[in-house]
Amino acid sequence: VNSILKQTFSDFELILIDDGSRDKSSEICDDYAEKDGRVRVIHQSNRGQAATRNYGVSRAKGEWIVFVDSDDIIHPQMLEFLYCAVKEHKTKISCCRACEDKTLPLTFFRYYKYESFLYKTDEKNLVKWYLGEDNVDRFLYWVVWGKLIHRSILESFPLEEGRIYEDNAAVFHWLYEAKRIAFCNSTMYF
Repeated sequence: VNSILKQTFSDFELILIDDGSRDKSSEICDDYAEKDGRVRVIHQSNRGQAATRNYGVSRAKGEWIVFVDSDDIIHPQMLEFLYCAVKEHKTKISCCRACEDKTLPLTFFRYYKYESFLYKTDEKNLVKWYLGEDNVDRFLYWVVWGKLIHRSILESFPLEEGRIYEDNAAVFHWLYEAKRIAFCNSTMYF
């Protein structure tokens, strides 16, 4: 949450959903909302990850959505870069590189120069990415996080509730529906 609130792009709404937590997560979420007006908290009984994400999308006020998992950190420039990329390339999805490791690399918070590329998300490219035959980040295809997504795509293809690896099933549809995506080459999701 701290990494989200420290973004260089600050015009956003942060929705924290307490999905039936039995620890102090509920209180922690409420504390953030008291300290920062951009934070809204939703408390609900446990509905599962897909249902919770779908509900968050339905309650969001903005037209762009970013998912950040509770055990992850984002780079301070991530929202700025992803938003610049969708505007520059006139796309409905932008994404960045991700790093998955046991410890946060010392270089993770270095500042980047903005750079983005445009990719077609036609069947040919989707198959190449699925097979790992391109230089595109391996997380692009499989996960909901690390992407800025126009809400119209999320509303057309919501996450399937009750499914394991629900993001794997949905992301393909989102990428295909977008027809083109902007890709920021910087590693901004950990």
